[in-house]
Amino acid sequence: ATPRASATGAVALAVYPALIGVYGLARAFPGESSLFFGGVAMMAIGAAFACAEDDLRRAMTYSLLTQIGIAIAAIGIGSPQAIAGAASHAFATIFSYALILMALGAFVHKYGTASASALAGAGRAAPVTTALLCVGCLSAAAFPGFVAFASLAVIGDVATPYPLLTWALLIGSAAAGVHTILRPALALLTPGPAKSSESVFPMLPAMAIAAFLCLVVGLAPGWLYGMTPPLPISFNPFSGAFPGRHLSALGAGVAVYAGLRVLRIAPRERRLRVLDVDALYRGPLSGIGRWTGVVMLRLYGTWQAASAALAEWLSALAARFTRAGDRPYADAGAGAAIFVATTVIIILISAQS
Repeated sequence: ATPRASATGAVALAVYPALIGVYGLARAFPGESSLFFGGVAMMAIGAAFACAEDDLRRAMTYSLLTQIGIAIAAIGIGSPQAIAGAASHAFATIFSYALILMALGAFVHKYGTASASALAGAGRAAPVTTALLCVGCLSAAAFPGFVAFASLAVIGDVATPYPLLTWALLIGSAAAGVHTILRPALALLTPGPAKSSESVFPMLPAMAIAAFLCLVVGLAPGWLYGMTPPLPISFNPFSGAFPGRHLSALGAGVAVYAGLRVLRIAPRERRLRVLDVDALYRGPLSGIGRWTGVVMLRLYGTWQAASAALAEWLSALAARFTRAGDRPYADAGAGAAIFVATTVIIILISAQS
């Protein structure tokens, strides 16, 4: 639904259901081990689709899926710090992905598409929107100093005893450097013929506020930690081993992909539609649903016509029987009709007595 929404509707469709879903799982199933493995699987699936998808709104929605997976894996750990990290990370995604989807929605509003293969020159044509989009991408990839880094560091500290989650975070950081930072930047900064056209004015202040929050909360995350359930935590996101590991993985992903692009080994952006479960809904299942609906409507119409014909026949039969009783000598069957009616009346009277 998100990549098919309006320029601003994608924000509400992508961000708020994710926050409410993480909150509901944290309240209902803290420490559920299946959530740990489900969250790791969501991270892998989201990163794979985000790296392959041409439509940047779809790619960023898959990128959001990886962030939800991180929070759900933390809920599966179930410790107070893990729950606090999941809640803060879900909250941090609001600022980051709201900014990203607003900026991409602005490009959809102006150019009719958010495909990486069709936005060449858009960065030069809309430099303010592009700069704000880059801020959102850095924040979503948890670059140090941005809001998502402050929340991800809490989960990274909790993940130390869990090698599976630790490696998933490292690989996810490298992939985020590709699908959340480098691909949008390369798509927008590629020279092209796009005409100069910034976002509509009401969208620019909204994006500026979101960018401001991404930076301020990332540099001073104390108030975010102070409101996390189940208890406020005291944490320094720039201490420990996680910042170095995360930044190294992030830089390695960017460097490797940039090198592959320079050597022309990595595929160029091209119009591509990656098939996921949505293709099943809109393909065979949609066709079966339409065919079933047509058949059911025809059966319903046939049943209605048959019911109407039967009711008409019974009505005509009852009217004929009534007319025969009103005119006992009108036709040859009148005597038989009167005999039957009289017999029925006698039987009913006898039964009552």
